[in-house]
Amino acid sequence: QGVEIEQIEVLINEEIERLQEEGVTGRELQKAKNQLRASQIMGRQTVFAKTQELQHYRFFHDDVAEINTDLDRYNEVTIEDIRRVAREYLVPVNRTVVIAEPAGGEEEDKKTTTS
Repeated sequence: QGVEIEQIEVLINEEIERLQEEGVTGRELQKAKNQLRASQIMGRQTVFAKTQELQHYRFFHDDVAEINTDLDRYNEVTIEDIRRVAREYLVPVNRTVVIAEPAGGEEEDKKTTTS
């Protein structure tokens, strides 16, 4: 709040460029992998969640056995993989910028916060 949209767009573009050139740190990558693993473990604690996962692998992967090896593919991702993918896909031609403003503008915002 209080930052011009143009400035936000500049900052986002700078971060994308940094990702394309430098990638992420080893620590950032390991943290993401740890979070994914924890999420998968936590997401399979109930029988219902397990059946949903099995259905997902049957439907989208045509093989429920992949549930046992899918995490391995994510663990193989490297910093260079992230840089390569960022260079390929995070390019201006693939971007869509949406700027959403409150319907009533500043006056409407003031009414909402004081009501």
